[in-house]
Amino acid sequence: MRNPGAAKYRLKKKALIDGLFQRKATSRQSISTPSVVLIYDSVASTDGDHVRYRAAVTATRRLKRAVDRNRVKRVLREAIRLRHSSLLKLPSSDDTELIFIMVYKGQDPKRDFRSDADSVIETMISHLSSQGQPHNGTS
Repeated sequence: MRNPGAAKYRLKKKALIDGLFQRKATSRQSISTPSVVLIYDSVASTDGDHVRYRAAVTATRRLKRAVDRNRVKRVLREAIRLRHSSLLKLPSSDDTELIFIMVYKGQDPKRDFRSDADSVIETMISHLSSQGQPHNGTS
């Protein structure tokens, strides 16, 4: 069953996605495990529909079969969905949004990587919560 409210939390703008990969190392943060990398940053809200966070997931083309890539993306989206309430509780200002992308870098999609996906999100949440101030792209 699809979550009807999930669409507004999707990171869809190409400029923001490209910006995550091209930002200076001082602005963006990344957390990695052997199979999952999470890259995040804070940006100014770009439209009137301010949300606390926007997320995207992707799997590398090293996974030759589309069915494997789709399964990986489903697992990554589920990890985000399970932490939705924690992500909404993060300190934030009214004019910034947290944007992040989870990238699956593993070789074997049959291996259970759920714990890796969970740990990178939990690490990001704890890092942003421990700052105790609105996330603004610097740390």
